[in-house]
Amino acid sequence: MVCYKLNYERGSIIKNKVIQFIGGIIIIICFAFIINTLRGIEINWVDVLTNPKVIVLILICSCILAVLLYGVAFAWANIVEYIQPNQVQRKILCSIYIKSSIAKYLPGNIMNLVGRNVLAIKYGFKQVNIATSTLIEIVFFAGTTLILATLFSLNSFKHWIEIILDYVNLPFLFVLVLCAITCVFIAIFIINRRMPLKQVVSNYINMKFLVVAIRCITLYSIFFITSGIVMFVILFTTFDIPFSMTIALQIIGCYIISYFIGYITPGAPGGIGIREAILIISLSTIITEEYVVVATLLHRVITILSDVIIYLVNQFILERRSIDRSN
Repeated sequence: MVCYKLNYERGSIIKNKVIQFIGGIIIIICFAFIINTLRGIEINWVDVLTNPKVIVLILICSCILAVLLYGVAFAWANIVEYIQPNQVQRKILCSIYIKSSIAKYLPGNIMNLVGRNVLAIKYGFKQVNIATSTLIEIVFFAGTTLILATLFSLNSFKHWIEIILDYVNLPFLFVLVLCAITCVFIAIFIINRRMPLKQVVSNYINMKFLVVAIRCITLYSIFFITSGIVMFVILFTTFDIPFSMTIALQIIGCYIISYFIGYITPGAPGGIGIREAILIISLSTIITEEYVVVATLLHRVITILSDVIIYLVNQFILERRSIDRSN
């Protein structure tokens, strides 16, 4: 039994290293693409970054996204509360999510998930339940991004097909999808061995879980759409591009897709590099490439600032609570 456990742990470590290695290669390719693109553009970065209008825009958008990040944390708290009803308040769960979320910028893109597990266990939550909540969150993220990206990209379906044919190796994509489907079936098989599938279905196909799902998808939709709006606001205000509803919808759709791909890519700290590369590839065919690169990098600054703001606000609130208790 001990040997089996050691072999299992060794196998898990090797598998994680392989996944991170593949993710690392993807990051290097994306950064190489971005650097190569930056070398080819002629923009005075000093003028852009010292422009008062740009600075105000960054600060306002960072604060807005920071507020919406709390909504994302609240959605996760709802999932955890459904899986394992606990006396811990939702605001504590939100605090756990926010504190661990800052760790996504560490290499590996999984430290936020590890930190989430560690912090939640301190409050009496089972590790398997926290892992399940993370899996459900990813599924909700995927479902939300798929629906929103489809809705916002209806007029640019042909455009996306051209991008896929130009940049994606179709045999590789087929193998990737096949592997993903295989993993799903393996996961179902493992779950079914531990718990009858009928019980799993009854746990997650009911009216109570539907309410949780609708609440989460609504909060995620608000966050994704607003983040996409921030992207086109940067483009239209910084570079005075004539407003077009069709282009605006395409920008939102492209951002939503790039966000999710960056989110699930192993090894990419906070999706850095992945999201930017996809945005540049997808938007440079409809907007001047120089503008897209600048807007993409400014948006990254905004998202990092929003993470820092919500983290600092959360820490401030925790400090105030500890002071109030001591008094």
